[in-house]
Amino acid sequence: MVGNGILGWAMLLKGVGRTFLLVMLVAGVAGCKSLRATDAAMQEEVVRVQQTIKFGKYEVKPEINVLCADAKRQREYAKSLGDPVGGKLNVLMQFERIPDAEMRRELAARGAELGGYVGGNAYFAQVREGAKPNDFAGTGALAVVALRPEWKLSPLLEGASIPEWADRGNGLVEVVCAWFSNVDADFVRSFVRSKGFRLVNISGAFSQVTLILPKTRLVSLAAEPWVQHVGVASPPSELFRNEGF
Repeated sequence: MVGNGILGWAMLLKGVGRTFLLVMLVAGVAGCKSLRATDAAMQEEVVRVQQTIKFGKYEVKPEINVLCADAKRQREYAKSLGDPVGGKLNVLMQFERIPDAEMRRELAARGAELGGYVGGNAYFAQVREGAKPNDFAGTGALAVVALRPEWKLSPLLEGASIPEWADRGNGLVEVVCAWFSNVDADFVRSFVRSKGFRLVNISGAFSQVTLILPKTRLVSLAAEPWVQHVGVASPPSELFRNEGF
């Protein structure tokens, strides 16, 4: 069978390159659905290359979509990447391994810029507006997906009880919101005012803003495509004072 032939050739290869080539070969034979192949050994090998990404309590394994050759599916993937800001999309990009300098140069040539590392061979990344996951085939990328709001929201803000120092009463909470590099302080300041939130302070140097807003609006804030993370405001320094130090 074709699947067994592919597996036989793949097993002759060594290291990470072997696994990545296997995924490429499987995808080339069976299209997008190949990643759910019935061949148990082949499936195991495909799954092995992909690591789990952790965002707080969430453990994520994005759909491996870069190697899909189906044009219709790729258009659907492109639409799912969210809304561009400043001509760029903020996405999660996962790789077979940590990208080296050559891989990064190839990614840059295709319009992808890697940001912060989030574990599991994955990074926050910016790609050009209109990009499709398979634009990055051959770069070592496995998945390019939209960032879900729950991944960007601190676990301390998800429960019924907000830390006392961040609770401003009447359903309001003080948070620190970090933003991606495709917006600036002026953009964020304008956004905060347009939503009626209370601006506490803002730092363009650190790309973050402290604001007060209704707890019911936290998820919608995290869902903004320019938002990188929403966490509780820092506790007052008095909490750290101790006469023993």
